Amino acid sequence: MCGIVGVVRRRATRAVPDPAELVQQLAAALTGLGDTGPSLVERLTMAAAAVEAVDRELRGVPGVRALLGNPQAALVIGDRVEQLTGQLDALETELDAGSADGTGGASLAATELEQVNAALVRARDAVWAVGRD
Repeated sequence: MCGIVGVVRRRATRAVPDPAELVQQLAAALTGLGDTGPSLVERLTMAAAAVEAVDRELRGVPGVRALLGNPQAALVIGDRVEQLTGQLDALETELDAGSADGTGGASLAATELEQVNAALVRARDAVWAVGRD
């Protein structure tokens, strides 16, 4: 008989992340999406980066320990994921309606729209990963 019987991973060496800090990062992503100062691409990129950082922290045993050690934070993280999903859904609706700048203003040029779409996909992927992985 030949084949892989099992895969054993090394023990995690990084510290358990602080759930309160993870919640703050998600709150910053929410706030950043609603900000009207930077361009839409910049807002989406900053939000995606913040959520991706949370996703990295939640991976593996340290992430699981953080959530199990603070069930309330796990609920708040879930709530922030729902809020981010709602904001991204609303933004996508605006884009579909032709208000491509995300503020109800004029439409963007085709090249800018492509950048917005790429940033939106990145943000959606990050939010999905935190909510589902």
